[in-house]
Amino acid sequence: MKKLLTLLLFSGAQAFAQQVYLPHEVEKQAEPAGGLTVLNQFISSNLHIPLPNSVKGVNGRVYLKGVVQPDGSMSDIEVTRGIDTLCNAAAVRVLAMYKAWKPAMLRGERVRQAVFFPVTFKAEAKPTYDEARHAFVDYFNEAFVPIDSARAKYRRTMPVDDLGFVAGDVAYEESKGKKWKKLGAAKFAKTQIRYKSRFINPDADSIPAYRISARDYNEASHATEVTFDSDGRMLSYVEYGIDGKASVVKDYDLNGMVRRQQLLTDSLVTEVYWDSNGQIRAHRDFPVNKTGVKEDPPTTKCLGSGWYAICEKRGGLLESGWRNTGR
Repeated sequence: MKKLLTLLLFSGAQAFAQQVYLPHEVEKQAEPAGGLTVLNQFISSNLHIPLPNSVKGVNGRVYLKGVVQPDGSMSDIEVTRGIDTLCNAAAVRVLAMYKAWKPAMLRGERVRQAVFFPVTFKAEAKPTYDEARHAFVDYFNEAFVPIDSARAKYRRTMPVDDLGFVAGDVAYEESKGKKWKKLGAAKFAKTQIRYKSRFINPDADSIPAYRISARDYNEASHATEVTFDSDGRMLSYVEYGIDGKASVVKDYDLNGMVRRQQLLTDSLVTEVYWDSNGQIRAHRDFPVNKTGVKEDPPTTKCLGSGWYAICEKRGGLLESGWRNTGR
């Protein structure tokens, strides 16, 4: 009888732990650590809008349902209402990477809870994409400002692959009446390299990788440069503007997660780091002085502790601020 009672108690506890609860059935609902702002920033940095959707333009949401586990991960993710198969798959992928949920609580125990979450896809149409040539064909005036083709002085043709990355020489032409005269090209290269990062085997040697690029004879970049490992996994991403300056830098781990991101302008560098579970580790802004050198970040006063804090900065309230705890 005693053994039977023990077995029944064990079975009951196991069923309690395995049951999936709805939000209204728990005492404390599951939520992303740091709040929705933190999760949305993670999604924004990691979401890849498929090329066909970004070319046509997209403004919609993929609605997902998943189960937040007691360890903070999410499983059993499924689409309840989607956009198309490409966007649906991209949404599932990015939400599955995030493992920094605060699990639901019931009677003092962590329990599994169903969560419903929308992933937003927004991109303006890119009318300069030529599907027949599988290339972006952009037109510019004398100052190299984008303009319509009828008034253009220069034309740039950039072949791309199925992911939207450069796949051939970036050619430049000048308008000569009704004809276009070739000016030159930034040569496409797929360069074999050795790659080392603090997010890729940090205690080991560098790994074999390759970088795709399109550079001119001065080594200036004319397209986004991406580094992949030998299995085709993205390791780094550097986006360049028309002026040839890097504007976005991302470093990935082998799970495809962005672990470090830099947003660069002429006056400010914003740097964000994430832990391997998707929890934000640090968010820092560095003003850039007139010589182009990063200055120390301004003093930030934070209220709160742990990974998330509300910070008062430059006299204004940063509702979604983060501070580096140095862990």
